[in-house]
Amino acid sequence: MTGWVLYKDIWPRWQADSPPPFVIDLADEAQPALVHTEWKIFVNGQDQVFHLETWVRFLPKEDSFELNSELWPRIDADGKTAKLAQFGMYNKLVVSREGELRSFNVRVTEPLPPHNDNDLFKIIGNVKGDSLFTRIVFTNTGLEKPFDPVPIKNRSSVLNPLQPLNRLTNLRPGQKWRMPLVDPFGQAFSLLVPLSSGYVRYLDAEVLPEVEPLAWKNRDVPCLVVEYQGDEATGKTWVREADGLVLRQELTVDGKSLILQRD
Repeated sequence: MTGWVLYKDIWPRWQADSPPPFVIDLADEAQPALVHTEWKIFVNGQDQVFHLETWVRFLPKEDSFELNSELWPRIDADGKTAKLAQFGMYNKLVVSREGELRSFNVRVTEPLPPHNDNDLFKIIGNVKGDSLFTRIVFTNTGLEKPFDPVPIKNRSSVLNPLQPLNRLTNLRPGQKWRMPLVDPFGQAFSLLVPLSSGYVRYLDAEVLPEVEPLAWKNRDVPCLVVEYQGDEATGKTWVREADGLVLRQELTVDGKSLILQRD
């Protein structure tokens, strides 16, 4: 019993300083041929609320990768948006080649079509040493509020609900690791309230032992499933077994659910 507790509960935390058990193929992500990936998005079970596109850009000067996502409300035939769609969002995360978080910049805008500059506020974060320093800037007033530094392990891959990667290769059943969750959508969705110092939380990730079928494009696709568990946060990512293509990502944080499925 002691051995089981150590394996299930203690070992993942001891591994927090270890390199990720898989390497995100960011070079593949940033190939121009991939262009933008479009995702269907479900918020609290409601479909057709937002439109989401993701893409990755290589930053040669920093030898890093910029993970981008662009979210804006879908407009129905009557020219209206869903009640939940009260904002748009532009999200940039900079990560190392190993997927380690370096910085992020989130712009929360009015619920207008894409490429608008009507910001409501910005959330800016930078990793310095072993801590993440975050501040919020309210655009209209210029008010800027810093938050307490959050300890963050350098050698841990980051999960962002709005940035499912195009591909996760070299996954194996039984792999375990610990990772920070950066959730700008959850913060903006909670009625645009000020952030708490716990903006980044950690999740324990595990690749489930059995391959599971996922209904995608009218057929069942065998997938490896990554399961996430943390304080008031759970989730799963479905990765096509054949080539590592990410097909679906689910996350529930503080009672709010977000599901992304490759379009």
